[in-house]
Amino acid sequence: MAQLLKKIEGVEDFHRYELGKDFEDYQFRNEFGNEATYPQCAIGMTHIGDMKTTLRYMSDKGMFV
Repeated sequence: MAQLLKKIEGVEDFHRYELGKDFEDYQFRNEFGNEATYPQCAIGMTHIGDMKTTLRYMSDKGMFV
């Protein structure tokens, strides 16, 4: 996902949080639920969701040129 974001026009900055470095699995599960998958994405302060949901959101918003 990070490499994709670097290539999208208009995306200048993003934060990448890594399991085991920035958070633990139990924290992830507490935040997103037991059924959630990695990665989870947010744009600004809006949580979008998993990779598939995020790609669909980005496509619907015309973020791919």
